[in-house]
Amino acid sequence: MIFEQTYTPVIEDFTSQGKITLFAILKILENAGNAHSDKSGDSRFAAANTKAWVLTDWQISVDEYPSYG
Repeated sequence: MIFEQTYTPVIEDFTSQGKITLFAILKILENAGNAHSDKSGDSRFAAANTKAWVLTDWQISVDEYPSYG
């Protein structure tokens, strides 16, 4: 399954130099993971759900942080 999600960053996602923060990138990825899980039927709110996925570690390398604007 290929999952796509559009995110529009808000001003607090950026540093005073106009680069997106690592925290904002992690938040975007976490929210996309949750939305993907929900779309695939693995919602944590499903009453009969007996399976779950758990994110246990981050290994992220950022070559260039996106800029504001």
